[in-house]
Amino acid sequence: MKTIEMAKKFTKALVIQTSFVSIIVLIPTATFTWVIFSWYHNQVLNNLILIILAQYGTGHTIIFSTLTDVHLTFLMQPIPLYLLPASFTVGLLSEYFDVSSHVCTMMTAFIALCQLECLVLRFLKKHQSIAVILKMHVIPKHLLYFNYFLTVLLPITTTVYFELIRVTKEKQLDFIQNV
Repeated sequence: MKTIEMAKKFTKALVIQTSFVSIIVLIPTATFTWVIFSWYHNQVLNNLILIILAQYGTGHTIIFSTLTDVHLTFLMQPIPLYLLPASFTVGLLSEYFDVSSHVCTMMTAFIALCQLECLVLRFLKKHQSIAVILKMHVIPKHLLYFNYFLTVLLPITTTVYFELIRVTKEKQLDFIQNV
């Protein structure tokens, strides 16, 4: 019964968060499209649309926070094996889909890095907006674009590297037999 109640609460929270992001994106986009095609000009409305769309980064942060919560609550829960640099996982992925602990940990790292990168980009945009206003410490455009490139590249390269250091099941069993 407690699991069903938790699932209902989770579903309700997920619907609210998804609705929030949808409202932030869909309503301003539809209004902006209407303004363009009807040739209606209202500066207050234009400013309001841009302010609402500027909050879209908040939506990304909420999405990745929700993914992290879902992943670590239902899909995978790491159980550390103390005194050893090892762990195993329990959850839907491990129990029903036979996904290894390595893949579960790799997915967790990817989602957490995406969440971190969203926060870094939000802070960067905020501080660059202030820098432009103050006309101090403005980062050149080419460095900003390079940073955006690295922001996309970091979660992908980390996941690929983590997959490359993976030890196959056969090697794990051989190691256990030799010890």
